[in-house]
Amino acid sequence: MPNYSQNPVKTKSRGEFTGSIIKQHKINHDFYRMGLEFAEPARECLASAKAGQFVALEVSKPNDSHRFGSMLRRPFSIAGLNNKNESPDSGKSPIIQLEIIYQVIGPGTKSLMQRKPGDKISIIGPLGNGFTPPGATTQKIVLIGGGVGLPPLYFWADQLMRAGYENIVGFAGARSRDLFAGELIEENYQADKPLLPQKNLKEFARSNTDSILTTDDGGFGFHGSVLEALEKYITSNPDWKNAIIYACGPYGMLKAVAAWAQKYPIPCQVCMEAYMACGIGVCQSCVVPVRDTDSTNKNEQNYKLVCSDGPVFPAEQIVWR
Repeated sequence: MPNYSQNPVKTKSRGEFTGSIIKQHKINHDFYRMGLEFAEPARECLASAKAGQFVALEVSKPNDSHRFGSMLRRPFSIAGLNNKNESPDSGKSPIIQLEIIYQVIGPGTKSLMQRKPGDKISIIGPLGNGFTPPGATTQKIVLIGGGVGLPPLYFWADQLMRAGYENIVGFAGARSRDLFAGELIEENYQADKPLLPQKNLKEFARSNTDSILTTDDGGFGFHGSVLEALEKYITSNPDWKNAIIYACGPYGMLKAVAAWAQKYPIPCQVCMEAYMACGIGVCQSCVVPVRDTDSTNKNEQNYKLVCSDGPVFPAEQIVWR
């Protein structure tokens, strides 16, 4: 394991910080939303985080019964940031609130689920490299994700909105309606128009972003995959063939989206998921094969690390298997 310093700031771009849990909310089924609050110097460092970056959380307390199985930190995408700059006259210190959305799967996330508001928690971050925005604010943008791949897209929608981008549609997929990594806004949903962009997912709606939801079983939204919905949407709206795609989700979904984007072709950036132990490029456990773009032979392969070289890559750079 890397020897992390107890110093609160390691570099200008990232650090190890201790904050407080301010909310722990069950979204549905086994998805939870956690809000964390940090003061200086964490606030200044985290405020520069980009969507697609992540934080490594210490998921268990020292006296947890699952401590042995949860010794390693767990990586979680940043789902949102709220930078609260208090006025000098308020007497309050500036703080930043960080949001993660996680799925309870193993002992680490089960331990995290048991944490309560007021508990202290340690993070390292922001880590990795985030999404690169389009050049023009008039650019049409597609955000497409499924499962725990959705949270970084929520944060990206927030950042794009603040930067002045308006032509954005989010595509969110799940196996069934109770497995969305987000909160449905039932009153906004028009069931007879599943391919109509609607403000029916709270996390996209907060940035005024319309979304199209899909379920594998047809229980909510479009009956099918997010890629099927995207293809039908672009077929019906040809001007969106000039869009740029940002995707995050399971490997199979990203592989399919990358192949589809290359067919048109449409520029595509993917935020990769991977098991990782350190999150900073030391353990070399999250390698992904890539095309060696610096070589004269574009078919030559190289390897990069999801944690430090990514997790965001141009889709065409990945050697999909």
